[in-house]
Amino acid sequence: IVPEFSSVFDGTAAFVRLIGLVARTQLTLSQIDARIPRAHVLRRDLATPWAVKGLVMRSVVEAAGDRSVDTTDGVRVVEADGRWIMVLPDRAEAVTHLWAEGPDDASAQALLDEWSAVVESAGE
Repeated sequence: IVPEFSSVFDGTAAFVRLIGLVARTQLTLSQIDARIPRAHVLRRDLATPWAVKGLVMRSVVEAAGDRSVDTTDGVRVVEADGRWIMVLPDRAEAVTHLWAEGPDDASAQALLDEWSAVVESAGE
């Protein structure tokens, strides 16, 4: 979108603007890519009976305590260091999906383990 020209998405204009930004940096695309931090996102699916899905989500919100919580889609809990976990009940299956992101796979795995325990204990 180029707001000074049009309010609709224009792929060609967006591409030209992106090329202009890249040219101003005087870096190669490889150098720009190397500066972008890598995302370490892991996923786990946990069987969750239909009857306890609401209880599971409430337990996740309560377990979050004073951490930042976003309930737009499921429950997203953000840690003080920027790591986050997303807990999302499946609409079609008796499953709860968990996604975790951290600076490395080990920290994302630790979040998955921590919040999987919360989900599993609420479902018992």
